[in-house]
Amino acid sequence: MQDCPMGNKNNSHYEENQTLTQIDPFFFNNEEDNKDLEDLRLNHQKLSYLCLNLDPFNCDKLSIELENLLVEFELTEQLKNPFEFTNSVLKRLNQLEEQLKKKLN
Repeated sequence: MQDCPMGNKNNSHYEENQTLTQIDPFFFNNEEDNKDLEDLRLNHQKLSYLCLNLDPFNCDKLSIELENLLVEFELTEQLKNPFEFTNSVLKRLNQLEEQLKKKLN
């Protein structure tokens, strides 16, 4: 998992054995499995950009680009709770990395 200034990557209440559809059905459905490698890379880049450029604890002024990414990934409501937001983005990044590895093997 990539380093991210948004928070701690280790979440004690997150069970490694959970299926990702239980975690976030919007983002990790069967359609995601069917995306090609470039789509996965693009989504990973977008989430990485969001992770590196957004401080969920201080987000009074957001660029249009960041606002668009929040809408695209349906994270606007989660931004109300910075911890939930951070956890969700990190889980999504992790899942994308796993899917990329599978596609490359």
